[in-house]
Amino acid sequence: HKFLYLFLFYSSMATSVEAFAILSQIWQVHPVAQILLLPGATLSGFLSAFSLSYCGFHSYLMCKNLTMVEFAYPKKRRQAYDEGLCRNLAQVLGDCWLFWLSPFTGPDGTGVEWGIEEEDVPEDSTKFLQTSMHLSLNGSHPGT
Repeated sequence: HKFLYLFLFYSSMATSVEAFAILSQIWQVHPVAQILLLPGATLSGFLSAFSLSYCGFHSYLMCKNLTMVEFAYPKKRRQAYDEGLCRNLAQVLGDCWLFWLSPFTGPDGTGVEWGIEEEDVPEDSTKFLQTSMHLSLNGSHPGT
């Protein structure tokens, strides 16, 4: 999840800088050049707005320690994996905050254990995990 988040973060920053640069220069050129730059400025503005909102949404998910499925179905959502802002960020980006924005280090752990007690895990998620593990070991797919 760290590398997806870093990709979204860096691409949103790059498109924002590009949109700011082209929009600040569009008024200082010849009117014919303005007409030629207008589609690029419009596209960069929309791309910047989209990438910033998508990065913001994933930042929210990361801060709350949620997945897309847990966000989409809030009635089934439990806050069992939310361990506070700093610990949630450390679980995704790594323990050392100096390397959070670098792609060289990752979080510690196996990706299977989350540091919560077994009785805190919702019953339906445990059944789902056991069913999906059984199906993947047998080589069958859900719905077949």
